[in-house]
Amino acid sequence: MQRLIQTVLIFTLTVFLSCRKDRDQPVPVSSTNDLVRSIDWANKGTELYYYNPDSTVSRTVASSPGTVTLTRDFKYQGGRLVEILKSGILKEVFNYDNADRVASITETQTGDNAYFGTRLEFRYNEEGLVSQLDYIEFDDLKTTLKSRSQFEYKEGNLFRITSSNEKQPSFLVTYTLEDYSENCYFSPWTRIEPFHLIDQDYQIYNLPVQKQFTRLPGRIVKEIRDNGVIQEKKTEEFDYEISNRRLNKVRYRSNNFTISYTY
Repeated sequence: MQRLIQTVLIFTLTVFLSCRKDRDQPVPVSSTNDLVRSIDWANKGTELYYYNPDSTVSRTVASSPGTVTLTRDFKYQGGRLVEILKSGILKEVFNYDNADRVASITETQTGDNAYFGTRLEFRYNEEGLVSQLDYIEFDDLKTTLKSRSQFEYKEGNLFRITSSNEKQPSFLVTYTLEDYSENCYFSPWTRIEPFHLIDQDYQIYNLPVQKQFTRLPGRIVKEIRDNGVIQEKKTEEFDYEISNRRLNKVRYRSNNFTISYTY
C-alpha cells in the first residue's frame, strides 16, 4: 500500500478499488454533471478529465509542481475504445470478443520499439464477469505467460483473486475483498494506473474488472504464500464519502491519504 501511495504522488496512480456486481444495476450517468472533471491527490497533484460530445473520455492530464505532466489520449472506432496513447511514449491497444467485451489489452512503446511489450488477456463467466486474467510478456522471438489469475464471486461480489505462476506453482498471491459500500457511481478511469498497464495489483486495477463494479470494498487483504505458508500479508481499509450516489472522496485509513473528486 505504501508503494501505491508513492506511485500516486508521482502520477502513476493506483487506487485500491473493486466493487460488487449483484442484482443492483450500475448507477447511470444521468447528465454531464455526473462526469468527473478532476481528481485531487491529497493536495499533492491533480488530474483533469476532458470528454467527447457523447460523454466518452477524450483526454486526461495529470500534473503537480516539480513533476512531468502525464497525458492519456483516447481513440475510439465504431463506438469502441481502440487505443490509448500515454504521453506519446506508450500505447495500449484494445481487442474485443464476439460479445463486445474486452478480450485483451496490449501495451507497447511507440515507434520502432513496438515489437515487445505486455498484454492482459481476459476470459468471462456465464454472467459476463471476469473469470480469468493472463499476464503475458512478448517480444519478436517469444511469448511468455507470467501469471494467471482466477476470480471468485460470492453473492455477486468479487470476493477473491488468486494469482499463480506455472514456473513457481507453490507461490500464490491472493486478494480478498470485503465490507462493500453502498451502490454508487464512479469513473473506472480514475481507478486505473494511468501510465503502466502492469503495476502492483494490476489484477484489480484494469478496465474490464473496474467496469463491472458498482460498489467499493471497505477492506482489501493481500496475502503472499509459498508452499502454503504466508510470507507477507497486507490489509488496507477505506472510508468513502458518497452523496447522491456519486463518489466524492476516498480516505485510506492506514495513513489518512485522501483522494477527492470534482464533477
